[in-house]
Amino acid sequence: MAKSFGQYAAVVPMQLDTTASGIVPVLMAFLVKNTMEKIYTRQGDRGQSRLKGKRVAKDSPLLIAVGSLDELMSFLGWAKLALDRNGNRQLEEIQKDIQGIMAQLAGYADVKLSGRTQKLERQIDVIWGGKSKNKFVLPGANEAEARLQLARVVCRRAERMVVRLGREQAVSGTIAAYLNRLSDFLFALAVANS
Repeated sequence: MAKSFGQYAAVVPMQLDTTASGIVPVLMAFLVKNTMEKIYTRQGDRGQSRLKGKRVAKDSPLLIAVGSLDELMSFLGWAKLALDRNGNRQLEEIQKDIQGIMAQLAGYADVKLSGRTQKLERQIDVIWGGKSKNKFVLPGANEAEARLQLARVVCRRAERMVVRLGREQAVSGTIAAYLNRLSDFLFALAVANS
C-alpha cells in the first residue's frame, strides 16, 4: 500500500513562519493536510488542475506564474550545489520565500516580503561593493556563475508571468518588487562567483 503524505506530518511545519528564518512551505502543509494515496490522480489529463476546490486551466496565467516560480526554485536548488555554505544558506532562504509567494498567489497564504526585499538590497550592496562593474557579461565563466545566471533569467521570466497574472487578479506589488530585486541579487552573486 502506498504511503500518504500524512505519515510525514510530524516533519513538515504546518503554519506560516515569517520570522528572520524565512517562510515555511505552506504548500507542503496543504499537501500534508490533504493526504493522498497516490501521486497521480488522472484529474489533470484534460488540461485542468484543482486549486482550492476549483478547476483551473493548466495554461491559465495563475498556473503559468506558479509554474515559473516552481521552475525558479528548482534552478536555485541546482545553483546551491555549486556554492559555498553561505551562498547555499542564502539561496535556501530565497527558496522558502518563493514557496511563500507561490502559496500567496494560489490563495493559501499572505506573506510579507518588504523586509525580505530590503535584505536582498543590503546583500547586493555588500556583494557589489560600491564598485563600477561591467553589467554585460557572457555567462559561463564557471559552473557556479553559469547556474546563477540561468536562475536569474528564470527569475526574470517568473517576474513577467506574475506581472501578467496581476492583470487578471490582485497581486501584491511586493511580490514583483521582490522578484525584481532577486534577479539583481542573482546577477550580483553570479558576477562575484565569476
